[in-house]
Amino acid sequence: MKKFWSLLLVVALVLSCASMAFAEDLTELPRNETVYTAGQQWGAPNNFNIFALSNTAWPVADADRFPIYEALYMYNMITGENEPLIAESAPVWEDDYNFTVKIKENVHFSNGDPLTSADVVYTYNIADEENGGYYTTWTSIWTYFEKVEAVDDYTIRFTIKEEPYNKVMPLSKLATTRIVPKAVSEALFESCDNDIAKVREQFVEEPIGSGAFKLAFYDDTRIVCERDDNYWGQAENMFGKLTEVKYFCHPIYNDNAAGNLALANGEVDVSQQFVADVGNLVDTGNYMTFYSEAPYQLGFGSPSLVFNLEKDGLKDPVIHHAIARCLDYEAIAQNAMSGQTEKMEICFLNPTLFGDYIDFDDEELAELTWDTSDIDGNLEAANAMLDEAGYVDVDGDGFRELPDGSKLEWKAECPTGWSDWNASLEILCESAKKIGLNIVTYFPEASVYTVDQQTGNFDIVMLSPYGSPSAAQPYEACYSVLYSKDVPEIGTEATHNFNRYSNEDVDAAIEALGATDDPDEMKEYVTAIVKQWLTDMPTVQLMYRPDMFHTVYTGVWTGWSDSTSDVPPNVLTDGAGIRDLYNIHPVESAN
Repeated sequence: MKKFWSLLLVVALVLSCASMAFAEDLTELPRNETVYTAGQQWGAPNNFNIFALSNTAWPVADADRFPIYEALYMYNMITGENEPLIAESAPVWEDDYNFTVKIKENVHFSNGDPLTSADVVYTYNIADEENGGYYTTWTSIWTYFEKVEAVDDYTIRFTIKEEPYNKVMPLSKLATTRIVPKAVSEALFESCDNDIAKVREQFVEEPIGSGAFKLAFYDDTRIVCERDDNYWGQAENMFGKLTEVKYFCHPIYNDNAAGNLALANGEVDVSQQFVADVGNLVDTGNYMTFYSEAPYQLGFGSPSLVFNLEKDGLKDPVIHHAIARCLDYEAIAQNAMSGQTEKMEICFLNPTLFGDYIDFDDEELAELTWDTSDIDGNLEAANAMLDEAGYVDVDGDGFRELPDGSKLEWKAECPTGWSDWNASLEILCESAKKIGLNIVTYFPEASVYTVDQQTGNFDIVMLSPYGSPSAAQPYEACYSVLYSKDVPEIGTEATHNFNRYSNEDVDAAIEALGATDDPDEMKEYVTAIVKQWLTDMPTVQLMYRPDMFHTVYTGVWTGWSDSTSDVPPNVLTDGAGIRDLYNIHPVESAN
């Protein structure tokens, strides 16, 4: 027994010394070999276990984050396409329900094991909760897939469901389902007696993926990934070379202010944080953003006002239109977003990214829109439509009453501390006063806000309802905001369409949009959806907000992509943004 404990002590000491030696090796990272990033990890890392349901640390967290794990494809929000990553080429449809994907034969994991169809099939099937798999963060893929099977070692057949029949969502899942090694994962499950709860609790400190980096070090202050010099992607059939970034480090800052200070000091190379004075940084010549001038960032979704359609007054489209007309969008752009948003075009979707799906020559659509910069004209129009609908100030207090004479007061809600959103709702309240509508702000804790949003316990709630950039857009945006068939009643938690908007024609158009990949048909359906949205206006856009803020310090690394490139500004980690890892190189003077 004594010999056993002595041996155990020796093993522990060796491991401890090895760990400390490893840490000492990475105490001082060579500045011209290291990219520092910020804004994707808050707090000490809890786990690097891809099977954990929450609190997974950078860079394992998020479905399209690819430094360690990779998917078959990587989505490019600029081109709107899935680009092959592990896959060799685009999916090939065999018929209306089956398509195949061929994967590159030289892909391997960081432990040297080849990545084959068996790993892909295992990754998908392990998440099939209804057929012997388990609930994972990617289990939602089985909403759309019927079956995933290997054709041969490097070809996989995907069969989609007849109901709901959808061609775009399955393709989007190919770029957000990261492939895990079957052998390593099976060993993990076996060590946990195939108990998924135990699997999720396992602390994985050496995640094995096929990506360009391996986890090298972590503590309460930083996470360091080191380039895998055997990375398969250096082959000519992918990137053609290794990235010059040897170390990819995410320092852990206490708050946004600390991260922004580090960026201003040249200690962060690429930041995914909101920087209020980003224009001043860019003007120094040492920083860059996607655009070289305002709006600086590439907008994606539109944080919006969502009206409770069961509340008196708020169920009336006249109120929706009046509120939309009275808004001072320039004040929102400057005061809430520091100029980091494009001019608002009232058309439901961001026309910069999705303009090709909307027929702007449609006369009916043109008649439903207006120039958001004509503030005086829009206030006049808003007051006129309210007068005509019978919303008048009965008691002379400066606020209109409902047509039945009852008082009108609504709360506009978003979480406390979300400064740009708080500012947006303050502007809403001031704008509403100019047309006699009494709207007040309500800023609860985020946990309260989330429950209110999901259960429909709100008057007006601000949220970002458009989903994430993916090959399923703009279908996903339309579905998330407007599709009603699978939404529970108010009082029960919903995952989309939080105000329970319902229109049979819109539902039918959304279903048709999901079932086609024909560009002309997609444009027809999206235009019809936008026109009905403009008619009913159950939500009102406030701004275009980037999916990821992307501010770069150019003093150490150069070659970063901008708006002249088709590389999306995804801070080197997400989707096709990883392509910039192979564009940047050290500035000669950096040391």
